[in-house]
Amino acid sequence: CEPVRQVLAFCRAPARPTLRFHAREAQMTQLKETTEEQFGEAKKEAFHLKAEEGITKFGFARPDVAIPHGKKLHVKLAGTDSCRASVQILNQGGEEYAKIGIGKSTGTKLISACGNIKKPGVYEIDMTISVEEFIYSDEYCGGIPNGRKLKACIPGGSSVPILPANLLLKTAKGDTRMMTYESLADGGFATGSMMGSGGFIVMDDSQCVVRHTYTLARFYRHESCGQCSPCREGTGWMEKILWNIETGKGKMSDIDLLWDIQRKIEGNTICPLGDAAAWPVAAAIRHFRDEFEWHVTNPDEAQQRNYGLAHYADALAVPVA
Repeated sequence: CEPVRQVLAFCRAPARPTLRFHAREAQMTQLKETTEEQFGEAKKEAFHLKAEEGITKFGFARPDVAIPHGKKLHVKLAGTDSCRASVQILNQGGEEYAKIGIGKSTGTKLISACGNIKKPGVYEIDMTISVEEFIYSDEYCGGIPNGRKLKACIPGGSSVPILPANLLLKTAKGDTRMMTYESLADGGFATGSMMGSGGFIVMDDSQCVVRHTYTLARFYRHESCGQCSPCREGTGWMEKILWNIETGKGKMSDIDLLWDIQRKIEGNTICPLGDAAAWPVAAAIRHFRDEFEWHVTNPDEAQQRNYGLAHYADALAVPVA
């Protein structure tokens, strides 16, 4: 019939270049006109950046060394912690620098402290102080403002496990938790965390762990490149479930489903972003499961107030040797 013939004719017709196509073609022509010397410099810089990161096999071009319209962007990648430490090491020698700290946590460490503290900022510590001293001393964070109490903390950046207050200041063995790599990791992921990048995020008793976990899941879903199926599908799935729980639409089975999803993401992706997305969700459920359950059983009340401090600061029973 005639309508079918018209549709077939339209489908067989050659595609017409759009205005967007012409604009893109003009842009590519302009880029091609960039001198060979500039592209050579960009490739050389990309190779050096890769070498600094320990990836020396290929000098792939990077977005941050691109040459838009013939104007080179000078961008250098440098770890702030490495630059800061290298000055001290070169001035006083590696052996002297290694005398600072405790055990294997030698030298100093930059900690970026934020959240519910009186004095947020970047602090250089020598890894001989306790977590409690770092949070409450006037020399560092200055304590929790407005008379609030410490509820939880993410001690090493968004990807490391969150800890409740009673596991942050003391280890499960009852020892003082120190601001060192070993002490923060004491107990493994069951009762410990990691120092990681030093992103120290403090939460008081007015904060909602479910809401914070949703925010982290949303971030990692956005950051996923989509190459690996567990990360591509799992991060979006976790985000949706957490949003349902936070907005009063969750079910009790969603908590177990979240646990199952993160377990299947961890260790099953090419890059560590999958692990980084799974660990915050796992730790939040491990230590704050009752807060998740409260959101499910009290959906209306959860929209009006947060769960509060509950028992998260209560002293833990220390096992007798």
